[in-house]
Amino acid sequence: MTTEQNKNDSQKSKENDIPKLAIPDSESTETPKKTDAPDNQTSPPNPQRPETKKCWQVRAYVFYDTIKSMRSAIGEKISIINSFTNRGKTPAYNCSHQSIIEVDTFIDEIKFNKLERKLLKDERFTIGAGQTMGAKYTSTFILTKEASDDIYTYKRKTVYVYTRFRYFDKFGTRHITNYCAFYNADSSTWILYKYNY
Repeated sequence: MTTEQNKNDSQKSKENDIPKLAIPDSESTETPKKTDAPDNQTSPPNPQRPETKKCWQVRAYVFYDTIKSMRSAIGEKISIINSFTNRGKTPAYNCSHQSIIEVDTFIDEIKFNKLERKLLKDERFTIGAGQTMGAKYTSTFILTKEASDDIYTYKRKTVYVYTRFRYFDKFGTRHITNYCAFYNADSSTWILYKYNY
């Protein structure tokens, strides 16, 4: 065996020792394995998160729909019912939400800083794919006649609802949906001011 052949054989041996990298095929149409949790499970499964386009396509996406109703009687606290929908293809786990109701002349984005996690773990819930849920919130203050006149008669102030919705997707990643909506007394409708900022 010549020196040149020994050199070639040695080089091939080293090449065979180099581990081959597994490159994911982003165009693959292979169906992912089903890892969804049972309907009554409130914690997300915890498989390794695949860093591919597929996880974006199948994960949960919880969106604000609308404020379905508001009760604002003088001498009582203001109460509203929100509506959320999971528009993703898999459940949203460990969902929690908080909201602040204010009567004001302007929108204060700093209000989101007051939305701290105060829900206990056993109060969290799961929203299935395509499922819509409602949530009731109540103000911390009682509506006065002066404030009511400012909202409905003089239109100097209005009702603002600041909400933060937290959830985990099937891959164990946390997501947060923020939004602020305000009441338009002229049309008796709710207007989405700012979303996910």
